[in-house]
Amino acid sequence: MDTHHLILRRAVVLSLSALALSFSIAPAGAQINSHANHDCCPQQQQAEKNYSTSGVVKSLQPEKKRAMIEHDAIPELKWPVMNMPFEVPDATLLNDLKVGARIDFTFKIDANGRSILLTAKPKG
Repeated sequence: MDTHHLILRRAVVLSLSALALSFSIAPAGAQINSHANHDCCPQQQQAEKNYSTSGVVKSLQPEKKRAMIEHDAIPELKWPVMNMPFEVPDATLLNDLKVGARIDFTFKIDANGRSILLTAKPKG
């Protein structure tokens, strides 16, 4: 193999390696599903409305004012069932929740696209 082919081959291998690496490196929390890529109404319309659904509490982080909830599908937003973070304005909202519990809850989407938990009540 001549020098030109060897250089070309190395360039292709490096390019493919860089491409593969770009897909394997994800920001923290990337394993969490996000509604950002779902076809839903414009963000301003979302922020003006409260939504109600059910789900299962996956984790509670009162120190970060956050709960991970696997929510049911939300047809109004065209969101499938997914596990995602919900922020809470006050950590005491999480006091009556337990990991693994099925809950009914309401939330809104703020102007920054964050899902804000407004109410949460264990089912049953």
